[in-house]
Formats: sequence, C-alpha cells, structure tokens
Amino acid sequence: MKKRILCGVMALCLASVFLCSCKPKKTDPEDIVIHSINSLNAGEPVINDHAADWDKSLLEPNYRQYTEVTEGKLRIKAANYPRIKKIADDRYILFYQDARVARNIYYSVSSDLKEWGLGLNLFASRSITVNGESDTLCYSTCDATVLQNGDIMAIASFRSGRNFRVTNEFNGLAMKISSDGGQTWGEEQIIYKGSNWEPQILQLPDGEIQVYFTHGGPKIQPQMEAGIPTSQMVPSSGTAIIRSKDNGKTWDPYVMEPPYAAHRVSQQYTHTDKGIQVFTDQMPCAILLNNTKTIALAMESKFMEGSKEVYYITMAYNDDNWAVGLGIDEEGPADKQENMYLGAAPYLRQFPSGETILSNNRSSHFQIRLGDSLAREFGDPIDPMHGTGFWGSLELIQSHIVVGTMTYARKVSGQQQNRIMISQNVLNHRIDVPQAKLKVDGDNTDWADYTDALFVGSESQAQAAVRPAKDDDNLYFLVERLDTYLSDGDTVELYLGDSGSDKLDTNTLRLTVGPNGLMGAARFNGSDFAEIDAGGIQAAMTLQGTIGNDEDEDTGYLVELAIPRSLLQISDQQLRCNIILRNQEKDGRVIEDKIGTVRWNVPSEWMPLTIG
Repeated sequence: MKKRILCGVMALCLASVFLCSCKPKKTDPEDIVIHSINSLNAGEPVINDHAADWDKSLLEPNYRQYTEVTEGKLRIKAANYPRIKKIADDRYILFYQDARVARNIYYSVSSDLKEWGLGLNLFASRSITVNGESDTLCYSTCDATVLQNGDIMAIASFRSGRNFRVTNEFNGLAMKISSDGGQTWGEEQIIYKGSNWEPQILQLPDGEIQVYFTHGGPKIQPQMEAGIPTSQMVPSSGTAIIRSKDNGKTWDPYVMEPPYAAHRVSQQYTHTDKGIQVFTDQMPCAILLNNTKTIALAMESKFMEGSKEVYYITMAYNDDNWAVGLGIDEEGPADKQENMYLGAAPYLRQFPSGETILSNNRSSHFQIRLGDSLAREFGDPIDPMHGTGFWGSLELIQSHIVVGTMTYARKVSGQQQNRIMISQNVLNHRIDVPQAKLKVDGDNTDWADYTDALFVGSESQAQAAVRPAKDDDNLYFLVERLDTYLSDGDTVELYLGDSGSDKLDTNTLRLTVGPNGLMGAARFNGSDFAEIDAGGIQAAMTLQGTIGNDEDEDTGYLVELAIPRSLLQISDQQLRCNIILRNQEKDGRVIEDKIGTVRWNVPSEWMPLTIG
C-alpha cells in the first residue's frame, strides 16, 4: 500500500493551507528523505580529534542492520572463524571455514552486508602422502586484507590432517591474491613452513606487509625430531611475523626448513614442562595507531588453572617496527600490558577520530570495547550479537561504523547448523556543533552539509538520528525517526543541559517530539521535570506514514526544532545531550531505547555538544 504522507509545520501554517494561501514548499514532501544513520556522519574525518575525550564515546548497535548468514548461503553446516573485509565499489567479502578444526576455506560476497552470494571454495583440502601414508592437507583460520594497490590478499594456515605433530614439512601458511575484487584468484603460494595458527595481515603506509601468526614451529620441531609421541609433546606458542615489501612476491624471513623460526615479536612465559619452557601470547591482531609509528598488538594469553584452560587479553606495543626479534626462550616485548582481562580471540581496529575498538570472546559471547587512541585503556564491553559462539572479528566500514562478526554455534535436532552473525555498530561521540543558516519548515534538504549525528536504535526496528546546528540566536535540532509502524506513543525525548555533574540541575531541558511534532517542553525544577511555555521554540515536521494503522508500512517522521539560546540558559560553551526513543510495536510492546548505557538522570554520561 502506498503510504499516505502528511506534512505539518506549525498551527499557523496548517491554517493557511485551508485558506489556500500557504506558499508551496521548494521540496515536495514525498521527495524528502528521512535518513538512516548509515548516510550521515559523512564529513571528512579529522584524525584523532576525539582522542582527548574517548571515554565519553559509546557504541550503539544498529538493530536494523543486524543479520545472520544461514547455512543455505554458506553451503556448509559448521561455518566458523568469519572475517569480513570491505573491498572496492562498496562491496564486502566474507571468509570462513567449515569446522572448528577445518579442512576448507570459503568466501562469499555482498553489496550491503545483508544479502550474500553462495559460498565459494578458496582453499580446498586435497590428498597428500606423508611418510608413505595417505593424509589430507587441510586449511584453517584464514585472514585477508585489501592492499594499497587494490588487490585482496588472503592467507590461511595449512597442516597435515593426521601428521600435524609428526612433521612440519606439511604445515605452514598459504597465500592467494585476487586482482578483480574476489571474482578470480591467483595460484596458491606457500609463504612459510612450520606449525602455526591464526595469521593476520597488516600493511604499513610504506607498503610493507606483515603477517602475524601463532608461532609453534620452533618449539615443536625438536620434539618431532626426537620422536616424542604426539600425546606426550609439550605445546608452546607466542607470536611471530614475516614481511613482504613487494606485495607478497617475496618474504623475509623466508622459512622453509628447520627450525622453522620466524621473527618472534611477543611471548609470555607460563611454566616449564619436561624441561621445555612454555610460552603463550597467540591469535594476534595488529594495527598501526593513527598518526604514530606505534604498532599495537592484541593477543590472547592461555594459562592452565588446575585442569581448566583460561584465556586473558594481552596488549603489546612497538615503535621501531619490531627491529629486534625475541630469542626462542625470551619474554617480551618490554612495552606490554599482560593479562588485562578475561577473554580470547581478540581483534583490533581504530576509528579515524582516535577511539580504538577491541573485540574478544568470553563465555561464548562477543564483546566490543572502546579504547583510547593509544590502545592502552579500554572501557566496559557491549555484546551486539543475538547468539553465542566464538572467534569473532571487526572491520571498519565507515568513519563511524564498525562491523562485528562471529560464528553463531547452534544445533538443530542434534545437527550442527551454524550461522554467521553480522552486527553494525555506530560510534556516538562529541559533536562540534556547526554554524548554519537554517529554515524551520519540515524540509531537511538545507541540512545536507551538516551530517554529524547521534544515533539511537539498538532495541527494535525503530531508530532515530539527531543532528545539531546553531546560529547566533538559536540551537537547532533535526530529529529523523525511521519506524515501520507509527503510533501516538512513538516519541523521541531530547535532554539538554550544561552540567557535567552526576546530577540534574535547573538548567536541564527536556523536549519531546512525536508523529504530531513538538509534544512538550519541560525544565528540571530540582525534583522533577515541570512543563514550561514552549512558545519560543520553533517546530516543524514531516510525517511519512499513517498513525495507528497496522495495515501499511510506514517510513517515519522528522522534526526540526529551533531553541532560543536564552531558553537554554547556557553557562559555558558545551552542552550535554541525551536521547531516549520510545517505541510501541504492533503487538503492543513498549520499548525504551537509549544510547548505550547512558542514564537519563546522569548528565556526566550524556553526549557532549561543543557550541563555542
């Protein structure tokens, strides 16, 4: 059913419509776009401009953009270890494997992160002969990156299925490169031999490619040579790298024979077993921090506490490009934060504005934390996934959006039927309010150059994006709400105050908008919010849909507000803003949504708006 579109702007203007004396608007209401958050925050980012107040930044999962890729698209039932990369033409490629201890690597391509093509085989297992016996060459834990020249580089760990602990000759890292966005792939190349797991790729600004991986080869090789039975071998890990300065044509060190030692960069001593010093720090993920020479390296550190394996997140740092490697029994590097908190399988990224993002798994849940620009301090975690699993990862797709993905480990009728969960998470942080010339008329086209927005929308399909602007007399807000079912109770509350304290004060203002426009204004009087005269506030709206009609699918509404500076009673040059979205669904459920963990009555937790 075609939506019925209503546009209201103020009582006087509505009255003039009936008198046929209202001047036509420049933009037809049907052509007005109520924007999603994905099309906002479109300005050129300023590197590290939020580094100083990263602790006020928050991530908000986008409920509308959450999806699960099913086994039908994946073409396997035990999909694991997902990695998503943004490639050319705003497309995305997803890599995954066919079991926890896998044989094959697959990939799929999408243009919107929701609809995915059928999975295709990238690294295929094959029959081999080891010491005169038949075996299978298996592939696992694939990571990828888009190189500076546009090529996609994918690297997977390989191993002999039955002789993994017998010989290193058939263990290593294999690489494939695509020069056409994943449509075709070049020949497989072996770039390292030796026991390993979990490669991760980082390209530096000068073009150098680094492959980080869990480094077990040098410790296991002497035990293989001694003929120690697999069940009696002492495993040890640590993190090592190999490098390429010619887009993967050659590698340094080029390791193809015993002792299978690469360039060790991080390892932590845990204990000694049978005379062998055992180390950890594994499953690495490295980034080059914004505007620095510092590489931040996230790893999981494994310990035995009694008979139980326990994992912690460890961070290491280096600013000379790992110039000196570690000895086989040497702890390091010196600059390190060991065992920061419980968790496994970390992945690390950084927003242009400075905030780092660190994910990990804990108790089968996917956790994301925001951190400072140096990746040394991290806040409390959020879990944006609807299911449980393991081995998640991150990919930055816009200046304010990071994608998280993880296996959804599930069984149906006793059979494994894993899915891959994909969550888009929006960065809310301080907005430097722009000077603007705006007309409050229910038409948002004059906001085209002012796209910095706050976002609420983690709890249901209803979501709101709020943009601020200013002139000498007023503070402006554009509230855009997407909602497929509109009712009278579908409101957005804006809380505005200049207090950075933990308590509301009498300068705190609350504005409520809904599908009928501005519904009320109130000020905190010391104990509660009391309604005030809103006559000085300009308001206009556009409604796209029908209120209370569950037979059609609505788009939503927008409301423009102009609030006199005198009404705000601003005492300094920064406001704090809180947003609460209330949504009534068709089934009668009432849902309250807010930015992250922000409390409505604690202004120090609200989003800063700089107006000076």
